[in-house]
Amino acid sequence: MKTNTKFAVGIAPIAVLVLGLVFFRACTPSYEEGMTLDAINQHKRILERGGHVEEVQFIRDKQARIDFINGVKHMDRASKEDRIRMIEEGKVPKNDAPFQGEVLDADGNVVGEVMGFRVEGFGTVITHCELSKVEEEQNP
Repeated sequence: MKTNTKFAVGIAPIAVLVLGLVFFRACTPSYEEGMTLDAINQHKRILERGGHVEEVQFIRDKQARIDFINGVKHMDRASKEDRIRMIEEGKVPKNDAPFQGEVLDADGNVVGEVMGFRVEGFGTVITHCELSKVEEEQNP
């Protein structure tokens, strides 16, 4: 067997392994997403409903972050202005981001939405958790 062939045969499995690890890493949630999902899935209203969230989308666009902050009802005006200024100046860390996700029932049906904010290394704040009414409540 030629040296070039031996080299190619030896490198191919390594390349497949590396590509597999890269693909696996890309398909797993980040640490911050995992922490966010843990917090959401322990939220009282979601637990009472028997729901869960499988995935969240972080809002990383600057204007979308500002729009999110403006829409938070439980944040006073001065805090909003301060946070928006930090976003505009680029002082907010990349992983400090608003998020949104769908609340699913046991069958995987969407029964609500959840929104909030993740502060890297600190915690998750859920600012909005809207669940649809249970079917029996809608049709007595």
